[in-house]
Amino acid sequence: MLWIPHQLVGVPLYFNVTLECFTEAHPTSLNYWTREDGHMIHDSKKYRTESNVGMPIYKTHMRLHIYNIQQTDYGTYKCVAKNPRGETDGTIRLYSEYNTMFSVFACSTLNETLQALIRNQHTCRSV
Repeated sequence: MLWIPHQLVGVPLYFNVTLECFTEAHPTSLNYWTREDGHMIHDSKKYRTESNVGMPIYKTHMRLHIYNIQQTDYGTYKCVAKNPRGETDGTIRLYSEYNTMFSVFACSTLNETLQALIRNQHTCRSV
């Protein structure tokens, strides 16, 4: 059995994110992450994987840490659990989320900028 708490995850550019997946399997499964092209993800400067065995031992909590999100990081990720009895996978879609905290506005006046931010309405053009 495989369970994904968040199947859609939004994250702004340049941020870090952690994807999670929970598995239950007997006999114990081989667990790993892939991208949409099917290639397995290995630990690197970009990715760090964790797989923590729980109690009872047939439960596993998988995490995929992705650092410094770039445009090419958006898309589909799969957590996979495989054992002699079969294979199952779950899909997580990572999408771009606009971060208003770090947006810069080109407004004609400081007052116009402040009013737009207070209303959380971006009436000025974003640059």
